[in-house]
Amino acid sequence: MKNSVTVFAYDFRHKKTYDILVGLHLCGIKNILVIAAPKVELNHKMQKKTFSLTNQDNLAHPRDICKQFSYNYQVCSHDNVTEIKRYTLKSKSNIAIISGARIIKKNIIDLFSYGVINYHPGPLPETSGLDSIYWMIKKNVRPLASAHFINSKVDAGELIEECWIAVNSDDTLEIVENSLYLAQLQLHKKICKKIANNQTFKTKTIVRPFKNSLMTKGQRELSLKNFANWKNYYSKIN
Repeated sequence: MKNSVTVFAYDFRHKKTYDILVGLHLCGIKNILVIAAPKVELNHKMQKKTFSLTNQDNLAHPRDICKQFSYNYQVCSHDNVTEIKRYTLKSKSNIAIISGARIIKKNIIDLFSYGVINYHPGPLPETSGLDSIYWMIKKNVRPLASAHFINSKVDAGELIEECWIAVNSDDTLEIVENSLYLAQLQLHKKICKKIANNQTFKTKTIVRPFKNSLMTKGQRELSLKNFANWKNYYSKIN
């Protein structure tokens, strides 16, 4: 049976959603359902990001991309199991990819016979949760991005593949973050090819005893004191 893909996205201009939808198109995957969650105001105050990959206002809206590629676009909250089940049954979706979402619950994950794939900017389980680059530096762990099938725990499940990035001693934090983003797109390209060719995924279980918490501004600044040592160490072993 040919794979049919659902993409969990946001119903607003979003860099990762744009790149993931374009990547699917470039690999010739046609049967795509996009479930785009409306924008909501979060209850907690998120820390300001250190950089922006691009001015997202200049990107095409996901609905316009889907119209161009003839993808099925549905605006729906990602916790609305009734509607998502109806959409996925109609499209015969058997695998999903996250381009933008908050926590996907187990009753949604279970709708896909092959599972739901997520791309994470760091090694798992060491950098699970938010602020992955700061945990990467604080814990002095490998500079790489991960692709994994999710489960009910955040950034856990089954590891599919990792993509190392090159780190230079003179890199800024923004350069490292951008390299981690590009590594996620490299993983997406590999996974799209497997999906297009109906290949199976070899995985290994991620043992994640706990999830890292969102750092305070002070904790971020403290972790960055090890940034130079972290860069020097991994620039020599890449």
